Amino acid sequence: MGAAVLFWGWQTGLWFLALPIALVLEARHVVPGRWDVSEEDFRRIFSVAVVLVVSFTVYLLRGDRSLYFVYTLLQWLPAMVFPLLAAQAYSPQDEVNVRAFFTANNKKADALPQKPWMVSLNYPYFALCILAASAANTENFAFYGGMVGLVTLALWFSRPRRRSIGVWACLMAIAIATGFVGQFGLHQAHQALEQEVVAWLSKFTGQGVDPLRKTTSIGDIGPLKRSSQIVFRVASPDSRQFPLLLREVAYNRYRAFTWLAQGAKFSRLQPAGSGTTWALAPASKQAATLVVSTSLERNKGFLKLPAGAFRLDRLPVSKLERNQYGAIRVEAKGNELAYQVQFGPEVSPDSPPTQEDLEIPKQEQAAIAQVVQQLGLTGQSPQEILQRVENFFFKEFTYSLTLLANDQPMTPLGTFLLNQRSGHCEYFATATTLLLRAVGIPTRYVTGYSVHEFSSWENQYIVRSRHAHAWTMVYLNGRWQTFDTTPPGWTGLEDTAASSWQGLADFWSFLSFKLGTTWDYLTGPGANYWWWLLLPMGVILARQFWGAKGVRRLASPAIAPVEAAPAPPPGTDSEFYLIEQALTELGLVRHPYESLKGWLKRLRQDLSPAQFADLQPILDLHYRYRFDPEIFDSESRARLKQLCQTWLERYRQADQSRVSG
Repeated sequence: MGAAVLFWGWQTGLWFLALPIALVLEARHVVPGRWDVSEEDFRRIFSVAVVLVVSFTVYLLRGDRSLYFVYTLLQWLPAMVFPLLAAQAYSPQDEVNVRAFFTANNKKADALPQKPWMVSLNYPYFALCILAASAANTENFAFYGGMVGLVTLALWFSRPRRRSIGVWACLMAIAIATGFVGQFGLHQAHQALEQEVVAWLSKFTGQGVDPLRKTTSIGDIGPLKRSSQIVFRVASPDSRQFPLLLREVAYNRYRAFTWLAQGAKFSRLQPAGSGTTWALAPASKQAATLVVSTSLERNKGFLKLPAGAFRLDRLPVSKLERNQYGAIRVEAKGNELAYQVQFGPEVSPDSPPTQEDLEIPKQEQAAIAQVVQQLGLTGQSPQEILQRVENFFFKEFTYSLTLLANDQPMTPLGTFLLNQRSGHCEYFATATTLLLRAVGIPTRYVTGYSVHEFSSWENQYIVRSRHAHAWTMVYLNGRWQTFDTTPPGWTGLEDTAASSWQGLADFWSFLSFKLGTTWDYLTGPGANYWWWLLLPMGVILARQFWGAKGVRRLASPAIAPVEAAPAPPPGTDSEFYLIEQALTELGLVRHPYESLKGWLKRLRQDLSPAQFADLQPILDLHYRYRFDPEIFDSESRARLKQLCQTWLERYRQADQSRVSG
C-alpha cells in the first residue's frame, strides 16, 4: 500500500501528500494500539470524504471551465479519501461495514441485510492510486513499469500456492508483454472515445453555436482537445480558392472571456424562383461557387458561408433568417443539406460598423495600449497597421493547444500578449480584434471553420470538428474583410492529434453521409420516381403466382433413405465398465477429468492389495481393447471378460463378508 501511494506521489508530483500518507498507512504494522472505530464513526468519516470531493470539484469548476477538470480531480482523490482508509487501518477488524457508505439515505442502509457486510478498502484504494497516477501520465515507460511492478507485487502475495512459481512467472510475463503491446491500441481507442465524448458533451455545456454569446477557452488551464469527427464537406470546381474560411457567427462585444452579439436581431428572408434560391446581396462580377454538404441538428442549424456570399441555390428549407452580423439560421424538413453558395470578394452583406465595433474592455486597455506603442501603430495607414500586426503575431508568437496557468497580475489576454505569447486561435482573434480597435479600425470577432483538408477518396474537402477556427473581420474601404493572424502552422498541429483509427471513422462517416443523402432523395424530390424500382419485383411475383396456375408439374415424391444409426465406438462394450459401475455405487466416483489409471491410483487406499493388484492386468487388457481393437484377438477378448467377471464376484463376496461381519 505504501508503494502504491509513493508511486502516485511520484507521477503526480504530490510528494508533500504522498510521503505522510504512506508513513501513516505503513506505521500500522509497528503501532500496537488500535482504536475502536464504530460504524457511526465510519459513516461520519465517509461524509467528510464526500464533502471534500464535492468541495474540490466546485473549486475546480470555478477555475477551469473546460471538461478536463476531471483529470485534476482524479489526481487528488487518494488524498481526499485517505481519512477513510486510515480509520480502517487502525481499527481492530481492518475492515469496513458497507452500511457506513449509505449516509445520504438511511432508508437504503436499513434496506441492507442486518448482518454485517464487511469489506476491505485496501485493494480499491490501491487501484485508486494507480488510476490517479494515470491521470498525470507523462506518456513514458516509467508509468507502465511502475504499474506492472505494483500489480505484480500485489498478485505475488495472493497467488495460488498449489501452482509452481515458474508457471505463475510465465503467465505474468505473458500478461505484461500483452499489456505492453495492447496499451498502444488502448491509447488510440481512449483518444477516439475522449473526442467523441467531448463532442457529445459540448451539446449540453453551451459549447455549440450560439448567435448571441460565445464563451471562449481564454483563461482555461490544461490541454485543449477537439474531436476528429467530420462535420461537413465542401466541393468546388476551383481548388485555387482553398484554404478557405467559412464563418457561422460574428460578435462585436468582449466581456470576461465571452464574446457577445450586442443587439443582434434576426429577420426572415423569402426565397426566389422555385423556392430553393435565396438572394443575400447584389450579385458579384467575380463570382465563385462551392457546394457545402452538412447536417442539421433536429432540422435546425446555421449555414457555413464564405465571406462575400450573395446567393444560395438548391437550399430547400422552410425558414431562413439572417441577423445584421451575417449569421444565417435555417429550419428544414430533413437533417441533410447540400446547398450551393456563390460569393465574390467585393460583396459585403453585413451591417455597417457601430460604436460597439470600437469598444475595448477596461481591464484589457493597458496591455493593448502597450502593444500598440511597441508596434508603433498610431498614425499609420490601415494597410501598414494590418501588415505590422500580422508580422507581430506570425513572427513572435506560436500556436499551442496547451493552456498554461496565469501567474501574472494581468488578465489571461494580457499575459498572452506580453509574456507567454503562445495560445490558440481564440487568443489571436481576440487580441487582433482589440488591437485594431485601439487604432480606430472597426472589427468583429468571427467563428467558423477552416477548409483545408482534401479527401482524394471522396474527391472533395472534408471539415472536422477540430478545424473550428476564430478570426477577425475588419472594416476597410467601405466593406468587411477577413483578417486572420493565427500562425499558419496551426492546421498541421491540429492534424497531429489524428488517431490511427481515423480512416475507419472517416469511412463510416462517408457511408452515413451517403445513406443520409439517399434517404433524403427518396423522401424528397426523388419520391416521385422511386416506385419504379417496384416494377421488377411485381413482375417476379406475377410470374410466381400466375405461372403456378398455368403449368403443373407431376413428379413422384422423393423418399428420403433411412439412415442407419451410427455404430458405437469400438471398445465401449468392455466389461471393465461394469467394474467402474460397481465401484461408483459404493461412492468411489471417478471425476470427469480423471483417467482410469489415475482413478485407480487414487482408490488404492480404498481397495485391498489383492484387489488393486488384480485390477492392473484387467485395465491393460481394457486399454488394448478400447484403443487398439483391430489387433485384439478373440482369445484376449474372452480373457478380458473372464477376468472382469472373476474380479466382480470376488469383490461382491468380500463386500458381503464385510457387511455380515
